[in-house]
Amino acid sequence: YGGGSLYDFSSAGGRRFGRVSFSRPFAERWNYGFDAWQPLLARWLNRRGILADFCTDLDLHDDPNTLNGTTLMVVAGHHAYWTREGRKTFDTRVASGLNVALFSGQNMCWQSRLEATATGRVLVCYKNAAADPDTRAAYKTVRWAELTPGEPENASTGLGSAGAATWTGGAVRPATRFTSHTPEHWVFKGVELEGDPRSGWVREFGSDLVGPYTDRAGGAGIEGPADVGTRLFSTTAFGAPLGATILASAYLGNWQALGAQRFEPVDRRWSAEMVIFSRNGGAGTVFNAGTSDWVRGLAPELAGQAASAAGRITANVMARLSTGNHVESADVRAWWTFDEDTRPSGNTTEPLNPLIRLAVEPLQLQGTITAFRAFVGPVPGAVPIYRYRAAQHTDPSGFRYLLSMRADHANGWTPNGIAFYAYPNQIPGTKPIYRHHIVQAKTVAEGWRLFYFGAERLGYPGWSYDEVAFFVPQI
Repeated sequence: YGGGSLYDFSSAGGRRFGRVSFSRPFAERWNYGFDAWQPLLARWLNRRGILADFCTDLDLHDDPNTLNGTTLMVVAGHHAYWTREGRKTFDTRVASGLNVALFSGQNMCWQSRLEATATGRVLVCYKNAAADPDTRAAYKTVRWAELTPGEPENASTGLGSAGAATWTGGAVRPATRFTSHTPEHWVFKGVELEGDPRSGWVREFGSDLVGPYTDRAGGAGIEGPADVGTRLFSTTAFGAPLGATILASAYLGNWQALGAQRFEPVDRRWSAEMVIFSRNGGAGTVFNAGTSDWVRGLAPELAGQAASAAGRITANVMARLSTGNHVESADVRAWWTFDEDTRPSGNTTEPLNPLIRLAVEPLQLQGTITAFRAFVGPVPGAVPIYRYRAAQHTDPSGFRYLLSMRADHANGWTPNGIAFYAYPNQIPGTKPIYRHHIVQAKTVAEGWRLFYFGAERLGYPGWSYDEVAFFVPQI
């Protein structure tokens, strides 16, 4: 306000400050601040007759007992700056049973400090370890993932800013929709999912919800529109809790050409994601919408109109998590087959395309079938099944994939995280999944394509049976 901020674009001289004071007037100078989000949620709670207490990030920093006796903590908008003390309060309470609903985006991406001065408090965040005079490595004011050792926010919130997109384009932000990966999940109860009925892919919602600040689960991300739904990579890539369920994704590739920004590491995948997970031992459950504009989807209901998808999902989350003692189980998901190429396939007529990858959704290929069903999280007796990928030499834009119980494959295979959980041996109620291969190209050095299915014979020329890969529930 009349001087510097933590951002270049809003600081005098165009250079951000590492320390900013609370002792100055409050000015709402742009569209993505307090007035854009928190009042909408407060009005919605009031309209629904939901009683709530209110606190700030400062309360979590000052008093570790702030959330004692609270069943559900709700966050709206964009809460990027968290102190170590505030995060500890959050993590400790979730570990002891607090449920959390993050209707917000890019939460907890920067570690900050609060320091006292003669004229009042200052918020400290240099966003650069070398520029920060504090010599304590754990308190450097950088992104949590950049600390040594790293402490990515994914471990607390399920999502993170690594690779996430922020809309900063001068054009009007594109209307981007979420795609549900788990339409049967209780989060989507009563939500009218939309899409193209000809493809059987009717799982989209919320064209006005995504942005301007978004989050990702980490790992492989999304290549393009036809890749939305591919979730055979670990949500633990940046420290997300094991077994977190990715409820929905939004492809943001059209943001890139229009001037959006995103945090490193930058790859060619642009996506926003929504997750839910429970802490081990039946502790608290965290829902994370992964976008700062989520609560703007509550506006129709406040205007007396029918609840939007955001309104229904918000109501479902509030109702389920406000009762306490809710645990997201390590449930079973269907793994589908479709074209291995990262681009949309033109082959939509085959009932089973042998050039396959595995995904949670059948996507745009007609006639795709479920290959098998496996656990998305750990269960007793099951082991992690790791996914590896390697460049497809005949087409550099694509990949080959390997699923294995081994965590140390070499020979050109790149680790791609935990795909799912299955059994190493057959027990009652399980069935074998067989691995098949076909030579990828003219030379053996080019490698194999691998296919996983519940039958020893595929009926496709050139495919050879290898072995039993693992065992999965017989459902």
